[in-house]
Amino acid sequence: MWSSSSDSDEAENVFGEVYRFRERVDFGFLSDDEFSERFRLNRIQFQDLLRDLSPALQNRSNRWYGLQPTQKMCIALHWLGNGGQYHGVCDMHGVSKMTVCRCVHDFVNTVNEIKFNEVVSWPANTLDVIQDPKKMAKKMGGSI
Repeated sequence: MWSSSSDSDEAENVFGEVYRFRERVDFGFLSDDEFSERFRLNRIQFQDLLRDLSPALQNRSNRWYGLQPTQKMCIALHWLGNGGQYHGVCDMHGVSKMTVCRCVHDFVNTVNEIKFNEVVSWPANTLDVIQDPKKMAKKMGGSI
């Protein structure tokens, strides 16, 4: 079904479509400062979040050299953290633009499903917020 080129980074299926595989990047070599700058979390925060989200980010199949949860999270955090374009992130991580899109989508949905209720809390008395929003903002440590 698949034939491989001599470079071993291309494969062709029976329909003549050529798939190019890029080298995936391992970001273990980054210093702590570079890691925080790139992903907007330090390594400990990253590992804590990965521990909570990893089961939901696991691949459902072994097709196409699926990304590990760590790679998915790095891609999504990189895109979310710098607001860059998909093609810039895909070149840096060695994946396609569609893969970046899927990683961001999966990561955001997973965070919303698993972490939303833990991180976001609503005021106990919403009537106070409606009647005096400035007072409530001060109470919560913010401003309007």
